[in-house]
Amino acid sequence: MLIRSNTDAEGCTMTAGLTNPTLPSFTADQIARAIAVFPHAYHADFATTREAALAWHNGGATTKVLADRLERALVSWGAGRRKAPLLRSGLIVDVLDDPAVRSALVDFESKALMGINSVEEAWYDERPDMLYWALHGLNALFVDNDSVTYPTKALLLLTGRYVGLDSNVRKAIAAAGIAGFKETRFPMPVRQDDRNMQRLTLVLGLIGAWLREHEQVIAEALSRSATGRKLQELNAPARVLDICLFVVGSDR
Repeated sequence: MLIRSNTDAEGCTMTAGLTNPTLPSFTADQIARAIAVFPHAYHADFATTREAALAWHNGGATTKVLADRLERALVSWGAGRRKAPLLRSGLIVDVLDDPAVRSALVDFESKALMGINSVEEAWYDERPDMLYWALHGLNALFVDNDSVTYPTKALLLLTGRYVGLDSNVRKAIAAAGIAGFKETRFPMPVRQDDRNMQRLTLVLGLIGAWLREHEQVIAEALSRSATGRKLQELNAPARVLDICLFVVGSDR
């Protein structure tokens, strides 16, 4: 299990009980606008992949179907471009069919946000361990990758229970005054008790707290458009926060 307290290089104590980190609040109007201005292609990539993931979990889609959609989405979202990691295209089915990876994804989707209403609650039970193993399992999708960006994007696409920690999302988190997110790169954790793993667990708690705070305004915002109603159907609560943070971080 994770050590629950540590101090990072910026002097921020990462134990949630000793700090009160919060993400920005949004009104229903602001959430609806974020959904409207978010790139349509990204909405489509997410919907097709998440639909396949839901069917895959229930035995209604083959791993090959899910792998193809996941690959298309990750390439569309930048995998293999500039300094982003290359996908192991021929091994995506094997990675998803790995019993450890499949179990980690099922556990994360069903338990990661269950009962999390505050940052502190993310630090207990098996949640940090689930997150660690899910991300490391998905990191096998990429060639020589040591950054959290694309494993978190894959986790978002497959489960809808985490945010994709790209530069725009991290910029919005940093702008909220949360330490540890200003760096250009966010390396993958190498141990379950290292600083980067604690930051990833902090994000999990922030997601749960934000969703609890915004439950009613999210429902109102999603009801206003076909895209919003589709997001609701996909049972991917963290995707709404991911969109809001991306829009804020990219100055849209």
